[in-house]
Amino acid sequence: MSIILILLKEMKITVFSIKYDAIILHCSYIVIDDFAVLFSAPSGTGKSTQANLWYEYRNAQIVNGDRAIIKKIENRYYAMGTPICGSSDISKNISKPLKAIIYLSQSKYNYIEKIEQKEMIKKLISETTINFFNQDYFNKAFDIINHISTSVEMYHLWCTKDFNAVKCLEKVLKGDKL
Repeated sequence: MSIILILLKEMKITVFSIKYDAIILHCSYIVIDDFAVLFSAPSGTGKSTQANLWYEYRNAQIVNGDRAIIKKIENRYYAMGTPICGSSDISKNISKPLKAIIYLSQSKYNYIEKIEQKEMIKKLISETTINFFNQDYFNKAFDIINHISTSVEMYHLWCTKDFNAVKCLEKVLKGDKL
């Protein structure tokens, strides 16, 4: 598929999602214990690597390797699979309650911290597919992101490419204090 067709497909889904009060986040989407966890970061940071580590060590299901729709349903945010999957070729039509969004950075050590609302909004905007040329779509996307930032936990994980990154995040997802 040519890059132009891919971009057109993505823009159609973006417009469709905004009309239905949802956003599309650049992320790898996995399911752990029947909840969605999204790994988000700029391309090449290691989203697929972290998803694959969870698949390998914790039998997590990888739903999508590149994009997820985030939508509020009955007062709870859900992650939903999309047909846009990037180079991973993984795209499943699965919706699960959203437990957390994990923003990744590569590091020699594993360290995690909770992201405050202002920083969360910045990170979500930077990784959300938004039509900046349409002010109404942008405003609606910003409103959705703002509400997500008050409703969903988001963490910054500085991580390695090994099992220790899984253990570091797993503690937080199970409710251990930072």
